[in-house]
Amino acid sequence: MELILGMKPLGLFDDLATPMYDAFTPNPDNGDPYAAVQPTWPLNERNANTRANQRLAGGLNLQQPDRVSQRSLDRQIWKTIYGPNSEPPPPGPNANPGQ
Repeated sequence: MELILGMKPLGLFDDLATPMYDAFTPNPDNGDPYAAVQPTWPLNERNANTRANQRLAGGLNLQQPDRVSQRSLDRQIWKTIYGPNSEPPPPGPNANPGQ
């Protein structure tokens, strides 16, 4: 990709990669029409501001979401959808035990 943009390779793998010249043309060549799939769910919908949801989110630092464990977020999403008394399934076989 760097060659097309006139850049030098950023690393060894970029330097050794097959050039992508044949993947692009100067003019668009796909004029086939398409039908976009419209969303069926309201895009601006938010979780209900209930006491149960407040309790679930109370200890989460959502100002730095990368520091919140995946297991905590998955649990909150599960309980929001399936109810506060539901239990999420156990983590998958490749799940990080600390997360």
